[in-house]
Amino acid sequence: MDFEDIVARDPSEHTGTDTEQLLYVKSVMEIASEEDLVFAERVDVFTPELFYMDVCGYVSPRTASFLRAREYELLMIILREKMKWKMRRPYLAASAFGIDLNPPLKFTTGVGPSYPSGHAAISRFYAQSLALFFEDLRGELFNLSSRIAWSRLQLGVHFLRDIKEGERLADLYFEKIRRGIALPKN
Repeated sequence: MDFEDIVARDPSEHTGTDTEQLLYVKSVMEIASEEDLVFAERVDVFTPELFYMDVCGYVSPRTASFLRAREYELLMIILREKMKWKMRRPYLAASAFGIDLNPPLKFTTGVGPSYPSGHAAISRFYAQSLALFFEDLRGELFNLSSRIAWSRLQLGVHFLRDIKEGERLADLYFEKIRRGIALPKN
């Protein structure tokens, strides 16, 4: 299946000046609780595992393997777009605008280009996919996905536009997968 048509929009199409977006990130960082930061630190490295490992005992090995393969495809789309746009992360861009933005934690994944957000995309994809199998957990799955995306703002490693675009790309990818491939029966 070809995924060349799943592309990020030009970052300038998102609303808000760079300064406004940086100030928004700063305000989100300032209101983050200790509990928020503990969660953010955990998902900095383990986003897919929060979904995958917690449910692998509930889905068949075939389904688990299918989801991991799709995660990898989506990650390749996200990385392609990151390299295309090469957008700086908020904590790196802030000083050029005279804004003091000190990330509250040392992180391991927020070092390359920021646009679009891989954490937002991958967690959204897992929420969509797993909701097909666990309809009664749909709300919880999407809440966890949103919390993961929000944590990236709380760490100062993403702008809101990065999050929105990662989620949009996950939506496009998920719909293409759903139309083009028969999902395994659990």
